[in-house]
Amino acid sequence: MTTVITSDGVKAFKSTPKIIDAETGTTIDQDPYHALYGKSKSGAAEFAIAKTGIYLDEGPGGYILRRNQYNSDGSLVEFARPSNAQAVYSGTYDGLLIPTTTASDTMLYTTGETKLIFDFDDFDDIGAVEFQAIGRQIYDEHGTFVGLLPALETTIGSGRLDANGRYSVDIFSLDAEEKKFETGTVEGFLSGKNPNEAEGIIVLTSKVGDAGFKEIAGFFAYGQTVNP
Repeated sequence: MTTVITSDGVKAFKSTPKIIDAETGTTIDQDPYHALYGKSKSGAAEFAIAKTGIYLDEGPGGYILRRNQYNSDGSLVEFARPSNAQAVYSGTYDGLLIPTTTASDTMLYTTGETKLIFDFDDFDDIGAVEFQAIGRQIYDEHGTFVGLLPALETTIGSGRLDANGRYSVDIFSLDAEEKKFETGTVEGFLSGKNPNEAEGIIVLTSKVGDAGFKEIAGFFAYGQTVNP
């Protein structure tokens, strides 16, 4: 585990830099992988993200997001889509940020506050989901503050929600000159018979001059449906 501060239910890890060959005693250098693992409060959902920055064009790594069969207390994970209702879910995200046009053995971590808005009464599910993220910050792998990122907003009409609680939405951010800076997606699930948890993965790409970057983050958000 690393010293980076993460959200409740999320932990950060870094690969061991060296191992010793048990037969010869030779020291073997290891590629510097970083990972985030998170589990929701109920245990209904988990995510894992693993990346390394030592390759151009991202290199190996990726993520897994799943809704489990059972909660942490052993009860069955259920989902029932409400009708004639809306919901707001709030939480925090944790992510990894890497350059894609240069190779580096360092890793940047990201955080932010998330909000998801669902309209379960949307008859065609087009635009039924909105996503926002504010207070986005960048840290190095020692937990030292590096800088800020702009707020994330929803591409209008891009949200989708199916009968099983799976959703997706396109997102973007603007730079100081109000020009599009980051573009990407959020995808995930809702959990609960009266769904009170939302889990998701954020994937973003951006450019600063000729330098390219990619951010992958995971989050859990919590709320409750309300009838209008």
